Amino acid sequence: MKEKAKQKILVVAIILMALAGLMTINSKRTLGKLQQNLDRERYQRMVAEENFHKAATKINSLESELAAIRDKIQSAQVILEEGQKTNADLRSQLEAITKAKETLEKRMEELKTASASTTQEK
Repeated sequence: MKEKAKQKILVVAIILMALAGLMTINSKRTLGKLQQNLDRERYQRMVAEENFHKAATKINSLESELAAIRDKIQSAQVILEEGQKTNADLRSQLEAITKAKETLEKRMEELKTASASTTQEK
C-alpha cells in the first residue's frame, strides 16, 4: 500500500509539475504580450508628443507670420489714409487754383474790353 501511495503521490506531483510548467509558459506569453502592448503604447505616446511639439512650433511660426501681416496691414492703412488726405488737399488746392484762374480770366476780359473801349474813344 505504501508503494501505491508513493506512485499516486508521484503521479500527482508530475501532474502538478506539468500544470506549473504550463502555467509558467502561459504567464510568460501573457507577459510578453503585455510588454509588447506597453512598448507600443510608449512608442505611440512618444510619436504623439513629437507631433505635439511640431504642431506647437508650427503654431508659433504661424502666429509670428500673422503678427507680421497685421503690422503690414496697419502700415498699408496708414499709408492709404495719408494718401487720401493728400488727395483731399490736392483737390482743395486745385479748386482754389481753378477759382483764381477763372477770376484772372474774367479780369483779363474786363481789361481787354476796357482797353478796346479806350482805344476806340481816341
